[in-house]
Amino acid sequence: MNLNYFIKDILYTHEQVVIAELGTFVRNTEPAKLSENKDAILAPKVSFQFDANQTVSDGVLSNYLVQNGKISPQEAESMIIDYVLNLKKRFQNGESEDFDQIGTLKYNEEHQVVFTPADESSFVPNTALAELKVTPLKEEEIVPDKKETTKRPIGIWIAIAAAVILVLVMIFPVRNYLQERKIKAQAEAKAEAEKLAKANVNDVVLDEKEVLEEETAEDNSKSETLANPNIKFHIIAGSFKETKNAENLKSELIKKGYDAFVLPIDGEWYRVSMAGFTDRQAAEAEMKKINADGAKYEIWLYIIP
Repeated sequence: MNLNYFIKDILYTHEQVVIAELGTFVRNTEPAKLSENKDAILAPKVSFQFDANQTVSDGVLSNYLVQNGKISPQEAESMIIDYVLNLKKRFQNGESEDFDQIGTLKYNEEHQVVFTPADESSFVPNTALAELKVTPLKEEEIVPDKKETTKRPIGIWIAIAAAVILVLVMIFPVRNYLQERKIKAQAEAKAEAEKLAKANVNDVVLDEKEVLEEETAEDNSKSETLANPNIKFHIIAGSFKETKNAENLKSELIKKGYDAFVLPIDGEWYRVSMAGFTDRQAAEAEMKKINADGAKYEIWLYIIP
């Protein structure tokens, strides 16, 4: 999963999001307003700050991952830890991390996290009006009687009209954008579930004896892996609440040459491991190799307590 995507998504509805042990993104919004000449309504402006001192998690990011990534709370916390460790390694190597429409994070010479905001963020959806011109109205002259002439100001009507337009500019585009994002995410999740459900484990037909021998050897290998208490680092390709879906993914990975197996259920999740290791460095090296090979899976590292 791309946590940068989730962080940006959260900032549409929250004023801040904490990345545990790294810092906090803060969104500042300047509402739409009338220009000084009162001849136009200026579009809302969004700017961002990064507070490197606020590193204690508020649970927003992990809860968002659980709800939208369909993973357990423990898996969400593990993903955030790995994400932060990877960022810090990259920062130490002089690299930076770009957050689309938000800004860039990197280390300074003192190895402190510094933030460079994006130029004039286009964070507000493009469907919002950039600027709305208002035609100024002249005061209307009325004559109540023949003795005197008075002027009735109509500036209040300009203010009311501006307020109504302001509400339309700020609410409806953002609301429509969020609704579209939600529908798209649901459609993608449904398509992925259907794809896994249709996985066929009978594509390769072998002689019955060969099948039995292969399954026996495979089961013995997996039993040794699961029985070894030192193998605590597993490269996970997917987590499921239904054992059928986990078995389907396992079969798909085996056909691609991976020594995949389903870990014993922990809570309510069946995790499909592509490989298990006794030390973290070996596991991370294998993850890089899998990614370099162009694997389509969103892999992450699961650590058995």
